[in-house]
Amino acid sequence: MRKIQKHIFLDHAELEFYDKLRSFHDLFVEQALVTGVAEKNTHIEDIPFSKNPKFTLTYYRKIIGGLTNITPHVLVRCIKEDEVIIDCAFTKIQVDEHINNVYMTQNVMNWTNKKNFCCQVWKLFDTSVKEVNHFWLY
Repeated sequence: MRKIQKHIFLDHAELEFYDKLRSFHDLFVEQALVTGVAEKNTHIEDIPFSKNPKFTLTYYRKIIGGLTNITPHVLVRCIKEDEVIIDCAFTKIQVDEHINNVYMTQNVMNWTNKKNFCCQVWKLFDTSVKEVNHFWLY
């Protein structure tokens, strides 16, 4: 089993995390695929998502299935006062010639209240897990 590369930003590094996340979106994110709000700890398959209309339901099922069944390659967390406030997971999903990318799941805790979170799935530009990991190292 491969090791998950983890990058943890604690209280004192919160502003650095937000700067890095903003830069990451500018450099790596091609487009948003889905966005949904649910109670904390809701399984990704049970979140009511708004979907980008550019893609088919079959495409979304494959992406969510991949995110469910493949362990993320890179995990980035911002933790404030011992609580995860943003959790980003980067997963390489390769199903066929149309789905062969790194995808980012971004969970923002306490979205509208302390009991829920916003889950977003982003398709990245053509990149590798190694490049994503390297970005978060420096």
